[in-house]
Amino acid sequence: MSRFAAWAKIRLICTALGIDYDKGEAPWQQLQTLLTFRNAIAHGKPEKIVAKQRLRKSAYEKLVVNRVKEPLSKFERVLTVENARASLA
Repeated sequence: MSRFAAWAKIRLICTALGIDYDKGEAPWQQLQTLLTFRNAIAHGKPEKIVAKQRLRKSAYEKLVVNRVKEPLSKFERVLTVENARASLA
């Protein structure tokens, strides 16, 4: 199902139920975020991530000890508590 097929189905359901539909307003904007997130999970593609940074040994060791997982992929950057809360709302 493409993103457009999903929106066509949503529009049909809204019409059948007499629900106002405006993709530029809430909750439809959040639904767009959820559909994008769903597609990223379902159709994920590898992403090459390169970060060049000069660190002193102490700074490097601090990153390793703290298990800093940087840099993040585009997908990982949207995995936030704020987005999770907005989705639940």
